[in-house]
Amino acid sequence: KFCHGNMVEARLRLLPQQSDDFQMSSAQFRFAHRLGMCFVLLLWVVWSCIWGYLNKESSKSLAGEPGFRVFRCAGALLVFHWTWGLSVYLWNMFGINYIFLLEFDPRHVRSPLEIMNECVD
Repeated sequence: KFCHGNMVEARLRLLPQQSDDFQMSSAQFRFAHRLGMCFVLLLWVVWSCIWGYLNKESSKSLAGEPGFRVFRCAGALLVFHWTWGLSVYLWNMFGINYIFLLEFDPRHVRSPLEIMNECVD
């Protein structure tokens, strides 16, 4: 039997321990979930464009649609936003004072996680 039938000890053992290395907050989970959805959508669009290009007998390709230009523009803006968030993260990691160098107002500067959350919202 588990803990020899002692219910109090069994409940204490089943609770998460403070020494567990893996701990994730809800904000991190939400960010990872949204980033995963964006990645799957990107993979789907890339696959559809490549498959339509390689499959010559099919006249349907996502890249050939007139509305694809709008999505391509929105994708370019998202990539720009992601690279800005990555740049801010790297500048913070290496201790570069980009706020002073780019003459930003320090009261209105967001953290890299906030920038990335804006991208996936």
